[in-house]
Amino acid sequence: MQEVKVSVIMPAYNSEVYIRESIDSVLAQSFTDFELIVVDDGSTDTTAAIVESYADNRIRLIRQPNRGVSVARNTGIEAARGGFITFLDSDDLYYPDFLKTLYHLIRSNKTEMSFSSFSESFHVEDMKKTDLRKIRHYLKDKLLGTRVLTSDSQIDGLPVHINSVMISKKLIDRYHIRFLPNVRMFEDGNFLFKAFIAARKICGSYLSFEHYRRHPDSASFKLNGVKEATPVDLRENELEFARRHGLNGEFIRRVRRYDTFKTFKSLYKQKKRKEAAQYAKEHETALAQFAATGERLNDRFFCRLLLFLAPRMQ
Repeated sequence: MQEVKVSVIMPAYNSEVYIRESIDSVLAQSFTDFELIVVDDGSTDTTAAIVESYADNRIRLIRQPNRGVSVARNTGIEAARGGFITFLDSDDLYYPDFLKTLYHLIRSNKTEMSFSSFSESFHVEDMKKTDLRKIRHYLKDKLLGTRVLTSDSQIDGLPVHINSVMISKKLIDRYHIRFLPNVRMFEDGNFLFKAFIAARKICGSYLSFEHYRRHPDSASFKLNGVKEATPVDLRENELEFARRHGLNGEFIRRVRRYDTFKTFKSLYKQKKRKEAAQYAKEHETALAQFAATGERLNDRFFCRLLLFLAPRMQ
C-alpha cells in the first residue's frame, strides 16, 4: 500500500453546490505529496458524482450510509495512508500554501501538531480581499514569527479551527483519538482538545491559510433522532481522556477551577443570586484557588469580588 506524506479528509453530505471549489483548492496546493479522502455520508444529491468526475488518482471516494460528520471523519482517519492528517469540510477552502506551511512547521519545530490562522466570509471572492484582520496577522507574523501554544493556552478552548490544523497520524493512533459519534455540535473542539493535550505543544502561523465559508447551509450534516451532547458532556469526556492517559494533571485541575468560575459568573449574571451563593459555598475552595491563580487579572479580580458578595446574596 503506497504511503503519502499527508492525508486530507473531507466529509461531505449533500455538498453539490460547494464541493468542487473545495476539491479544487486541495488540488491547487503547492505541496503535492498528499491524498484526498472524500467520505460521502449518504448524500442524496450529486456530491458523489462530482467527486467521481475527477481523474486525479490522489482522490479517493468512500461512500457510507448517513451517520453524521463525526463518523465520516473517523472513516477517513481509518482509511488514511498519510503520515499526517488534515481536515477540510466540503464547503471550505485551502489557500495554495496550506499543506506546505503546516508540514514545514511540524518538521522544523519537531512537534506532532501545527496550525494556521483562518479567514472567514460569506463569499469565496472575499478570500482575495485585504482586511484589517489579514494586515494584523501579517504584522504579527513578521514581528513574532512562529506561534507556539502549550496546553495552558486552551484553558478556555483551543483557538484554532478543525480545518486549519495538521496532526501526526502516529499521535492520533497512539492515543486512539477519534471524533465522538452521535455528536454534531462542538465535536471538532473535543477532538482538537484531546489531540493538543496529547501533543503537549503546537506550533503555528499567524497568517491565514484556510478559509471558512459561512452560508445558510454550513451546518448541513443531518443526524436525526440523536440527543446532542452539551459542552459540559464534552468537557467531561476531554478531562476523562486526559486522566486516562496521565496527561498534565495540573492542567486538568486548572480547567476544573476555571469551569467552576465560569459557572459561578454565569449564575450571577443571570441574576440567580441564591443559586450563585449556594454554588459559591459548595465550591469555595476551587473559587478561592482560581482567584489566586486565574489566567487573567480581570477574571481574578471579578472572582474575588463575587466571593465577597456571595455571602450577602442569600
